[in-house]
Parts: sequence; C-alpha cells; structure tokens
Amino acid sequence: MIAPKLNFPSAVFGANETHWSLDALLYKGGAASDVRGVRIAIESSALGEMLPERLPLVVKIHKVINGGLVEGGSRDTAGRAIELVRMFAAFCDESNRKFTLEESVKNYAAWTTWLFQRTKLPKNGRGISGEAPISASSGYGYAAFVGTILDRVLEHPSRLIETTSLARPVSRKSAIGIVAEKQNLGDTFAMGSFLQDLCDGIDLGMVYSTARNIPIILRSGKTFVCKDRSPLDKSKTLRENFVEGVRYSIVNLRVEAELLMFIGQTGINLEQALNAKLVNFFYIGYLDGYQVKEFKRRRGGPVLFEIFKEYKLHFERYLQWRVKIFPESPYLFPFISKPGVRRRRTFRNERVKLACAQMGLAYIPPRQLRNTRVNWLLRHSSDLDQTAAMAQHTRKTLVRIYHRPSLQRALAECTRFWTKFDPHQNRTLSVAPGVCSGSPKVLEKIPHNAPTPDCRKTSGCLWCENHRDVDSFDYVWALTSFMHLKAMELSKSGPPLENGVGAPPAKIAIDRMLEKIDWFEKSSEKRRAWVQEARELMSDESFHPNFSTVISDIKK
Repeated sequence: MIAPKLNFPSAVFGANETHWSLDALLYKGGAASDVRGVRIAIESSALGEMLPERLPLVVKIHKVINGGLVEGGSRDTAGRAIELVRMFAAFCDESNRKFTLEESVKNYAAWTTWLFQRTKLPKNGRGISGEAPISASSGYGYAAFVGTILDRVLEHPSRLIETTSLARPVSRKSAIGIVAEKQNLGDTFAMGSFLQDLCDGIDLGMVYSTARNIPIILRSGKTFVCKDRSPLDKSKTLRENFVEGVRYSIVNLRVEAELLMFIGQTGINLEQALNAKLVNFFYIGYLDGYQVKEFKRRRGGPVLFEIFKEYKLHFERYLQWRVKIFPESPYLFPFISKPGVRRRRTFRNERVKLACAQMGLAYIPPRQLRNTRVNWLLRHSSDLDQTAAMAQHTRKTLVRIYHRPSLQRALAECTRFWTKFDPHQNRTLSVAPGVCSGSPKVLEKIPHNAPTPDCRKTSGCLWCENHRDVDSFDYVWALTSFMHLKAMELSKSGPPLENGVGAPPAKIAIDRMLEKIDWFEKSSEKRRAWVQEARELMSDESFHPNFSTVISDIKK
C-alpha cells in the first residue's frame, strides 16, 4: 500500500535541517525513532511493514497541522504539535495500544492518566517504567495541545482535556513591593543603557577596523571588549570576511542589541520584530512620540508601530548603519548566518545575554521587556484601555497576562480615589487653556485622529463637552501660545497626507484653536484687540507662562 505524502511543503527549512514528515507514525516504533534517521530506517525496513489501520488517523492529524501552517499559523506551533503527537504515538507503541482513529479517545485518556501520574512523582524520583517527573503546567500543556488536535480530528463536541484529571495550574500574581518594583525597573534601565552603549560603540569604524579585540567604554566607566577570532582582511569584501567568521559575532551582537531596544520601545513581539521588513519609513507625530508608517504617496497606509520621540534619532542611525552592512537584505533586523541555517534560528537570544553576564548585569529577555513596558505605561497612565491599545492587546488579555499588581500603583490609585470623591477636593482643573465644568466627555462630532479628552492630554480638552472658554485676554494669549507649540510639533511630523486622511493630531488641534480665535476676533472690537495683541506677542516670541518653558526647550 502506498501512503500519501505526509510532509509539510509550506514550512521553510535550512539546508542542514531535517524536513518534517509524519511517515514515522505509520510504523510501530517510528514515533520514538531519531528524527534524522527514521527515513533510512523506513527505507531499510528496520521498522517493519507500514500499518494501514493507522493511516486514517495520521492523515487527519497531518491535515490539521498542515492546515494551520497554510492559513498563516506559526511554524514553531506546528513544530511543537508534531513533537507532542510523536510523544503521544510513542506512548501508544510502548504500551501496545492501537494507534488508530477508533481507539484515539481511549488512548488519549490512558496517556493523560500517565501524564497525571508523572506530575505526582517526587522531584528527583522515577516512575515504575523509569519515566521522569514533570510539572503540573507541563503535563497540562502537553495534554491540552494534543487534545486540541484530536478535537479537530474527531470533530468532538466538547474538549477532550476537560475529561482528564489534569487541570490548568492557577498562577496567583503576588503584589510587587515598592523596593522590588524599583529593582526591576533599575535592572531594565541598566540593561537599556548597556544596549545603547553597544549600539553606539559598534559603528562602521569598528566593523571595518583591522584590530582583533576592540574596547567599548561604557557610560558606567567600565570597558566591554568586543572579541573576534581574527583581524579584518582588507583585501576581501565584508561579506567574504563574514563567511570566514570575521566580524560575524560583533555585527550580530549589534543587531541583537538593536532588536531588543526596538522591542522595548515598540512593544511588538519577538516574532513580529524578526519578520519586520525594511521599508521607506514615514513618521507622524502622535501623543508623546511618533506613529511609523510605510510612506505611500496616495494613501496613509496602516501604522506599523509606534515609538517614543527620543528613540527616533537612534532608530534612524541604526537604519543608516544597517544599509551599509546589509545592502541586499529585505529584513529590518538581518542576522549573519552560516550557510544552510534557517534565518529564524540565527537569533538564539544569547549574544546580549552573555555580554550582560560578562558585565555583571541582569539580562531582561524580550518577553519580560514587553511586560515591563506594559506595566510602566500602566503605572504612568493609570488607564487600562489606553495601555491595552498601545500594547495591541484587549483589556482582558492585558489584565490576565501582563498586569502585575503594584503596591506603589495601589497607593496612587487610593490617592486619586479620595481626591475625586472627597467633597473638599471635588473641583476638576482643566489641563488646557480654559476651565473645566466636569469629567471628560467626548463631543459627538470629533475628527478622526483627534486626541480624546482624558484630563491629561492638553489637546484632548479641545473636544470635551465640559471644557469652557474664558472671556479674557489671558485665555486668548494662552490659546495662541498653545497653537504655536502645536505648529512646532507639526513641523517635525513630516508632510501632510492628501485630503486630510490620517492628518496628524497636531494639525487637527491647530484647526480647532483657529476656530476659537476666529470667533473671538469677529465677536467684538474688544476681543479683536485681544487677538491682535496676542499675535504681536507671538511675533516677539513672548509666550504665555504656561507654555513658554516647553517652547524654549523644544527650540534648544
């Protein structure tokens, strides 16, 4: 009997990697065989004859896993699924069970019982058959993964994992004390400073230097030495030096440091960052930073990611360095790899980790960087919805996965609560020119991209129903000064898009303030004189005290 093809043509493999296939599951003992040698074992009949009764189950399992890949699912998820299905099949072989479609539910029940027993073994103990203990979370994870596949194979009306003795361990989050929270942020900032020093130190001059070991003076006063196997050979191209292992580790260290900084700044996950492509980036001023898009003349395009304004210059320096070193690579973070190695495997998350250990610094992995960023944003904004939007997650996911209870944040929330409900402190102050008569409430007709009122963003008050203008010269002066500040912000945000689609928030705020000033100017002679005097003060660069310091800082 000829078996159908059970490989995965849509998965990408390196020249030295073994391609995936479920052929081994059709033979008794094949699931436990070495992946790299199972093909030879099948062709040499070392595993015996193919068992045709297994074919319906294996074909359906292949359809589920391969279907996930074709639909754009993660390659790592598919690889994990194949690994655990092989573990399940190996259990059936060792316990003399029929690995068939009809027996799959019984086999799954026996396998999960065996996993449950392993979770109860002593830490250093062994089972009757010599099996090692596993944690409760690992046992549940194995069973849930395979159970999900079998649910789809069998079109089961309920989840198989719910029929087992395994349960998802409940991880209770403990509150972080003030000292511990500061320590966590301190470690993150220390590593961030180290990453900045690495990125600044590994410039084009270092890459093209003929020295073998090159020191980098850190801002802490310490010295980090970038070591190479041999000096750069000037008679060869940089790519030829890479192939021979020269500057290989140093360049990859810089790219890995830049990747970690990028994740910490944007909050996108590791897989997205590794697959990000180099495009013609276009920056639009937004809140306290920039929205970054791909530049297209006739339309705005989707927002690729958001960055803080302080990171923009660093990011552009990296792009200039990256184009010189990797002129042909389409990726934003290209790593140098040995021939035959799949690109995703070139990031092993160890270069910066080893460098941090060498300098006595705590290493913060990508996932923890994202977690720290989310909690830092939440701590400073105290707005779950806004933080969830910036982290590209739902409110429920942010609370369940990322949010960490904080004593310091709890104290601040208690203070805000009593500030709001204490009858002696119930007056709301406007953060923009004018006064406030209540809580933030969005106007019905608010332009797209306009800042929403939240009693924190100055521009947000312009579209709040409870914001009130003041009939005074001081208000007109403050409004024109604020408009001047927004004009400075707009001048740094790039060219406007056609028809106002996706217009920067600064432009929308300026239009709103022009409407107000126009009303003052046309309403009476007295108010017109206020507007004229305010404009003369702008010409003399005499700004309202509420905005003069900020404007002066931007001009420096």
